[in-house]
Amino acid sequence: MKWKNTFLVGVYKCEMTYSKADGMHADWTPDVPDRTLSEQEQTQYRAGRDALMSEVGKALGGSVLIIET
Repeated sequence: MKWKNTFLVGVYKCEMTYSKADGMHADWTPDVPDRTLSEQEQTQYRAGRDALMSEVGKALGGSVLIIET
């Protein structure tokens, strides 16, 4: 099964997908940001990512741990 969440990060659109076979991928439109995201954009990104991973965890009957470095 494949899960997908599309969300805005400032002026960018991020389409994040996850499947057991392919792992997690993020496709950015119009392109991958070429600068560090602002605090507000980071908050938007994390909210979109976390919503997807929460959905995956519920569907698989477990928890998801996200580690940021």
